[in-house]
Amino acid sequence: QAFATPLGAGVKGQALSLRHDARDQSQLFVDGLHIGPHADGTVAIGSTSEITWTHDGPDAQLDALHAKAIAAVPALAAEVLSRGKTLVMISACALVLHPEIMAMAEKSDGRILVPSGALSGLDAVGALNQNHITESKIISTKHPKGFKNAPYIIDNGIDLDSIQSRFMIFSGNVLEAARAFPANVNVAASLALAGIGSEKTRVEVWADPASTGNTHEIIVTGGGTTIRSKIENLPDPMNPKSSMQAGYSIVAALKKRKSNLTQF
Repeated sequence: QAFATPLGAGVKGQALSLRHDARDQSQLFVDGLHIGPHADGTVAIGSTSEITWTHDGPDAQLDALHAKAIAAVPALAAEVLSRGKTLVMISACALVLHPEIMAMAEKSDGRILVPSGALSGLDAVGALNQNHITESKIISTKHPKGFKNAPYIIDNGIDLDSIQSRFMIFSGNVLEAARAFPANVNVAASLALAGIGSEKTRVEVWADPASTGNTHEIIVTGGGTTIRSKIENLPDPMNPKSSMQAGYSIVAALKKRKSNLTQF
């Protein structure tokens, strides 16, 4: 008789799997999100709030989970920084969209470490910023599918499938780009942090159906110096909006903290 007792109905859920090795860390539950490290070196961001599917594979609701996880960063940052710990943030956009995180760090004994991500040349930009930067710009190019479900694409009704050749889909400053493409322009946010800030740093976002990777070019001038740096990355097979280089930069940043020789 006990085995026949109704226990309720199962609940469907959807998760975003990210390549990040946090297998020795605790599972988190923040604002309805489950953030769970797995033994295979991935992290799942999931929710049981989605109870229907219209098709297989990722969709706008899954991207919304990612956006919600970014929005939870201030609460997580407050917990880490209040304990005087170091917060490693690869999502530089969160620092642009939530400036209160920097204010928390300044008032705490903790610190924030931002890896270089999928960008090159930030060391030179930081050095030039000690003199004077007059202009800072980044040009990012990805395959159209890498921009799928971005807020800017949805709000402006852009048909990514109709793009037949390299096409500029956005131009503005870093703050505007972070709001428009929160999962795509962490590189632009990193450039702004190393240089003249999110409102003065310019961004061009291009979609190219012939692109096989993610390309980022920076042009920074000032003090008699011009910095040009270009990097071409293969997209992460688990997340085409990002690249493998971003993950490697986290490893490099952590190794620098332990090394007796550190290059900047």
